[in-house]
Amino acid sequence: MSPRNDDEGGLAGLGGASAKGAVLIAVAVAVGIVLLGRGFDSGILPETAETPSEQADGADDEADVDDVDDGEEAAVTTSTTVTSVTQALDQVRVIALNATGSTGAALAGVAGAGTEALQAAGYSNTLEGANSTPVATSSVLFAPGLEADAEAVATALALPPTAVAPLPTPLPEGVPPEAQVVVVLGDDTTFLPAE
Repeated sequence: MSPRNDDEGGLAGLGGASAKGAVLIAVAVAVGIVLLGRGFDSGILPETAETPSEQADGADDEADVDDVDDGEEAAVTTSTTVTSVTQALDQVRVIALNATGSTGAALAGVAGAGTEALQAAGYSNTLEGANSTPVATSSVLFAPGLEADAEAVATALALPPTAVAPLPTPLPEGVPPEAQVVVVLGDDTTFLPAE
């Protein structure tokens, strides 16, 4: 179909509608570019390309007050620490180990009870639990880069943040190399098998 002039002097038919649509899109793109450019120049948008995790690594919980010499009020900026889980709960390879018995006989079934608690909290990618060297205090150990996941596991199991620590090298007894987060249930554990 070829375009034809209508009584108003404009183009009629599909060619005219397509041309008008293309012009509208071009104008919208141009306006967007101008507004985006002004956003970068005005300081509305952040000047750094840090990810939230990178920002959290450098953030502290104190407020910074900038001194102003021209009599204006001082600006106050507050930064917060963001703790993010790096994987979905069902993707974290986590294992519970029975490390009871530092002062006597080990309690049977603790690794299984810990694994059930992990699964109830949403951690479905659990590895087979085992016995480990006995310890008095429970801990949550993490592979490099998985501290946030270990903190989330500790919270889910009602363990204190102080229980979270990096996995040592060599790995503790009973820890398979594919484990990302290891829950070591010591004599203080509350995860006991049902009787």
